[in-house]
Amino acid sequence: MTTILKPHFGIPLEREYEGWIVHRIEKYFRHIGKSVHVWAVSPTDEATWPADEAMIVGGKLFGLQFKQPKLGTYAAGTSPDFSRLKWILTSPPGQAALVASNPEIYYCLPTFTNREWRRESLHHALFWHPTSSDLANPVDLNVWYENLSTKVKSKNNNIVRHPSCFRWGEFIERVLNCQLPDGFERATPAHTVLQRIRRSYSEFMNIPQGERPDQQNQDSQDGSLETVLYLFYLPEEYFG
Repeated sequence: MTTILKPHFGIPLEREYEGWIVHRIEKYFRHIGKSVHVWAVSPTDEATWPADEAMIVGGKLFGLQFKQPKLGTYAAGTSPDFSRLKWILTSPPGQAALVASNPEIYYCLPTFTNREWRRESLHHALFWHPTSSDLANPVDLNVWYENLSTKVKSKNNNIVRHPSCFRWGEFIERVLNCQLPDGFERATPAHTVLQRIRRSYSEFMNIPQGERPDQQNQDSQDGSLETVLYLFYLPEEYFG
Protein backbone atom coordinates (compact mmCIF):
# COMPACT_ATOMS: atom_id res chain seq x y z
CA MET A 1 0.00 0.00 0.00
CA THR A 2 1.18 3.55 -0.70
CA THR A 3 2.89 5.38 2.13
CA ILE A 4 0.31 8.19 2.00
CA LEU A 5 -1.55 6.59 4.93
CA LYS A 6 1.50 5.47 6.89
CA PRO A 7 1.95 8.04 9.69
CA HIS A 8 5.40 9.62 9.77
CA PHE A 9 6.09 10.77 13.34
CA GLY A 10 2.38 10.43 14.08
CA ILE A 11 -0.74 11.69 12.33
CA PRO A 12 -0.48 15.48 11.83
CA LEU A 13 -2.51 17.76 14.07
CA GLU A 14 -5.61 19.48 12.71
CA ARG A 15 -3.77 22.81 12.91
CA GLU A 16 -1.01 21.44 10.69
CA TYR A 17 -3.51 20.39 8.02
CA GLU A 18 -5.12 23.83 8.20
CA GLY A 19 -1.81 25.59 7.64
CA TRP A 20 -0.68 23.35 4.78
CA ILE A 21 -3.95 23.44 2.83
CA VAL A 22 -4.78 27.13 3.34
CA HIS A 23 -1.26 28.05 2.23
CA ARG A 24 -1.71 26.04 -0.97
CA ILE A 25 -5.11 27.55 -1.67
CA GLU A 26 -3.55 31.01 -1.45
CA LYS A 27 -0.69 29.84 -3.66
CA TYR A 28 -3.19 28.46 -6.20
CA PHE A 29 -4.81 31.89 -6.60
CA ARG A 30 -1.45 33.66 -6.82
CA HIS A 31 -0.45 31.34 -9.66
CA ILE A 32 -3.53 32.31 -11.68
CA GLY A 33 -3.01 36.00 -10.91
CA LYS A 34 -6.14 36.45 -8.83
CA SER A 35 -6.68 37.75 -5.32
CA VAL A 36 -8.35 35.95 -2.44
CA HIS A 37 -9.01 37.20 1.08
CA VAL A 38 -8.72 34.69 3.92
CA TRP A 39 -9.77 34.98 7.54
CA ALA A 40 -9.33 32.43 10.32
CA VAL A 41 -12.23 33.17 12.66
CA SER A 42 -13.08 31.82 16.08
CA PRO A 43 -16.75 31.37 16.99
CA THR A 44 -15.89 32.51 20.53
CA ASP A 45 -13.85 35.60 19.61
CA GLU A 46 -15.66 38.46 17.86
CA ALA A 47 -12.36 40.24 17.18
CA THR A 48 -11.29 37.55 14.70
CA TRP A 49 -14.17 38.22 12.28
CA PRO A 50 -13.69 40.68 9.37
CA ALA A 51 -13.91 44.18 10.80
CA ASP A 52 -14.83 46.05 7.62
CA GLU A 53 -17.80 44.23 6.15
CA ALA A 54 -18.39 47.10 3.72
CA MET A 55 -15.49 45.85 1.57
CA ILE A 56 -17.25 42.50 1.10
CA VAL A 57 -19.92 43.46 -1.40
CA GLY A 58 -19.90 41.56 -4.70
CA GLY A 59 -18.09 38.33 -5.21
CA LYS A 60 -18.54 35.16 -3.23
CA LEU A 61 -17.80 33.82 0.22
CA PHE A 62 -17.22 30.23 1.30
CA GLY A 63 -15.89 28.65 4.47
CA LEU A 64 -13.83 25.58 5.32
CA GLN A 65 -14.06 23.60 8.53
CA PHE A 66 -11.11 21.24 8.79
CA LYS A 67 -11.20 17.78 10.34
CA GLN A 68 -8.18 15.69 11.23
CA PRO A 69 -8.26 12.23 9.60
CA LYS A 70 -8.17 9.12 11.75
CA LEU A 71 -7.22 5.53 11.00
CA GLY A 72 -9.43 2.64 12.02
CA THR A 73 -7.86 -0.54 13.34
CA TYR A 74 -5.95 -2.76 10.93
CA ALA A 75 -4.07 -6.04 11.27
CA ALA A 76 -0.66 -5.96 12.91
CA GLY A 77 2.18 -6.20 10.42
CA THR A 78 0.10 -4.68 7.61
CA SER A 79 -0.26 -1.15 6.27
CA PRO A 80 -3.56 0.77 6.40
CA ASP A 81 -5.55 1.20 3.23
CA PHE A 82 -8.26 3.72 2.43
CA SER A 83 -10.99 1.54 3.93
CA ARG A 84 -9.50 2.45 7.32
CA LEU A 85 -9.49 6.22 6.74
CA LYS A 86 -12.20 8.19 8.52
CA TRP A 87 -13.15 11.51 10.11
CA ILE A 88 -15.16 11.96 13.29
CA LEU A 89 -17.57 14.90 13.33
CA THR A 90 -18.78 14.52 16.92
CA SER A 91 -16.49 17.12 18.44
CA PRO A 92 -17.14 19.85 19.28
CA PRO A 93 -20.78 18.91 19.90
CA GLY A 94 -23.21 20.68 17.60
CA GLN A 95 -20.64 21.80 15.05
CA ALA A 96 -21.84 19.35 12.38
CA ALA A 97 -25.41 20.69 12.54
CA LEU A 98 -24.02 24.22 12.33
CA VAL A 99 -22.02 23.39 9.19
CA ALA A 100 -25.06 21.70 7.62
CA SER A 101 -27.22 24.76 8.29
CA ASN A 102 -24.86 27.10 6.38
CA PRO A 103 -24.58 26.10 2.70
CA GLU A 104 -21.42 28.17 2.24
CA ILE A 105 -19.44 26.10 4.75
CA TYR A 106 -17.71 22.90 3.68
CA TYR A 107 -15.79 20.31 5.58
CA CYS A 108 -12.22 19.97 4.36
CA LEU A 109 -11.24 16.33 4.89
CA PRO A 110 -7.53 15.59 4.32
CA THR A 111 -6.95 12.15 2.79
CA PHE A 112 -3.35 11.61 3.91
CA THR A 113 -1.83 10.80 7.30
CA ASN A 114 1.82 10.91 6.29
CA ARG A 115 3.17 14.45 6.75
CA GLU A 116 5.69 13.87 3.95
CA TRP A 117 2.76 14.42 1.55
CA ARG A 118 2.05 17.90 2.94
CA ARG A 119 3.41 19.73 -0.12
CA GLU A 120 0.65 18.14 -2.21
CA SER A 121 -1.99 18.54 0.49
CA LEU A 122 -4.49 20.43 -1.68
CA HIS A 123 -4.64 17.46 -4.08
CA HIS A 124 -5.29 15.07 -1.20
CA ALA A 125 -8.35 16.55 0.45
CA LEU A 126 -12.12 16.26 0.04
CA PHE A 127 -14.53 19.21 0.17
CA TRP A 128 -17.97 18.23 1.41
CA HIS A 129 -21.07 20.08 2.55
CA PRO A 130 -23.38 17.73 4.44
CA THR A 131 -27.14 18.18 4.62
CA SER A 132 -29.13 17.57 7.77
CA SER A 133 -30.26 14.22 6.32
CA ASP A 134 -26.62 13.19 5.87
CA LEU A 135 -26.23 13.59 9.63
CA ALA A 136 -29.63 12.32 10.74
CA ASN A 137 -28.28 9.73 13.20
CA PRO A 138 -25.34 9.93 15.64
CA VAL A 139 -23.60 7.07 13.83
CA ASP A 140 -23.58 9.17 10.63
CA LEU A 141 -21.09 11.53 12.26
CA ASN A 142 -18.50 8.83 11.60
CA VAL A 143 -17.45 9.54 8.02
CA TRP A 144 -15.43 6.93 6.13
CA TYR A 145 -13.42 7.41 2.96
CA GLU A 146 -14.58 4.08 1.50
CA ASN A 147 -15.56 1.35 3.93
CA LEU A 148 -18.15 -1.02 2.50
CA SER A 149 -18.12 -3.45 5.42
CA THR A 150 -21.58 -4.44 6.66
CA LYS A 151 -20.33 -3.74 10.17
CA VAL A 152 -20.21 -0.02 9.39
CA LYS A 153 -23.66 1.47 10.01
CA SER A 154 -22.94 5.08 9.04
CA LYS A 155 -24.65 6.16 5.82
CA ASN A 156 -21.46 8.15 5.17
CA ASN A 157 -19.36 5.02 4.71
CA ASN A 158 -18.23 5.91 1.16
CA ILE A 159 -17.85 9.68 1.26
CA VAL A 160 -15.47 9.80 -1.69
CA ARG A 161 -18.45 8.77 -3.88
CA HIS A 162 -20.93 11.19 -2.31
CA PRO A 163 -22.45 13.43 -5.02
CA SER A 164 -21.74 16.55 -2.92
CA CYS A 165 -18.11 15.68 -2.18
CA PHE A 166 -15.42 17.15 -4.44
CA ARG A 167 -11.69 17.31 -5.02
CA TRP A 168 -10.24 20.82 -5.16
CA GLY A 169 -10.26 21.19 -8.95
CA GLU A 170 -13.95 20.40 -9.38
CA PHE A 171 -14.87 22.24 -6.19
CA ILE A 172 -13.31 25.56 -7.22
CA GLU A 173 -14.56 25.20 -10.81
CA ARG A 174 -18.11 24.88 -9.49
CA VAL A 175 -17.61 27.83 -7.13
CA LEU A 176 -16.34 30.03 -9.97
CA ASN A 177 -19.17 28.85 -12.23
CA CYS A 178 -21.71 29.79 -9.50
CA GLN A 179 -22.88 26.19 -9.11
CA LEU A 180 -21.64 26.21 -5.52
CA PRO A 181 -22.49 27.01 -2.81
CA ASP A 182 -26.05 25.72 -3.19
CA GLY A 183 -28.52 28.58 -3.38
CA PHE A 184 -25.93 31.17 -4.36
CA GLU A 185 -27.47 34.33 -5.81
CA ARG A 186 -25.42 37.07 -7.44
CA ALA A 187 -27.90 39.66 -6.17
CA THR A 188 -27.16 38.82 -2.53
CA PRO A 189 -24.15 40.81 -1.27
CA ALA A 190 -21.36 38.70 0.18
CA HIS A 191 -21.39 40.72 3.39
CA THR A 192 -25.02 39.68 3.90
CA VAL A 193 -23.91 36.05 3.71
CA LEU A 194 -21.11 36.80 6.16
CA GLN A 195 -23.55 38.41 8.58
CA ARG A 196 -25.82 35.36 8.44
CA ILE A 197 -22.94 32.96 9.11
CA ARG A 198 -21.69 35.13 11.94
CA ARG A 199 -25.18 35.38 13.42
CA SER A 200 -25.73 31.61 13.25
CA TYR A 201 -22.47 30.97 15.10
CA SER A 202 -23.32 33.63 17.67
CA GLU A 203 -26.80 32.18 18.23
CA PHE A 204 -25.32 28.71 18.55
CA MET A 205 -22.88 29.84 21.23
CA ASN A 206 -25.81 31.17 23.24
CA ILE A 207 -27.67 27.85 23.25
CA PRO A 208 -27.30 26.08 26.62
CA GLN A 209 -24.77 23.26 26.19
CA GLY A 210 -27.21 20.47 26.99
CA GLU A 211 -29.67 21.69 24.35
CA ARG A 212 -27.27 21.94 21.41
CA PRO A 213 -27.94 19.72 18.35
CA ASP A 214 -25.83 16.58 17.78
CA GLN A 215 -24.90 16.59 21.46
CA GLN A 216 -26.33 13.24 22.44
CA ASN A 217 -24.10 10.16 22.45
CA GLN A 218 -20.97 12.20 21.81
CA ASP A 219 -17.42 11.33 22.80
CA SER A 220 -16.81 14.96 23.77
CA GLN A 221 -19.26 16.77 26.00
CA ASP A 222 -17.35 19.96 26.76
CA GLY A 223 -19.68 22.00 24.56
CA SER A 224 -16.82 24.17 23.28
CA LEU A 225 -16.46 25.47 19.76
CA GLU A 226 -12.76 26.26 19.85
CA THR A 227 -12.02 25.02 16.35
CA VAL A 228 -11.24 27.63 13.71
CA LEU A 229 -13.41 28.36 10.69
CA TYR A 230 -11.60 29.61 7.59
CA LEU A 231 -13.49 32.12 5.42
CA PHE A 232 -12.48 32.78 1.80
CA TYR A 233 -13.72 35.79 -0.12
CA LEU A 234 -13.43 35.88 -3.92
CA PRO A 235 -13.90 39.47 -5.18
CA GLU A 236 -16.26 40.52 -7.96
CA GLU A 237 -13.40 40.34 -10.51
CA TYR A 238 -13.96 36.57 -10.71
CA PHE A 239 -17.57 36.93 -11.73
CA GLY A 240 -17.74 40.13 -13.74
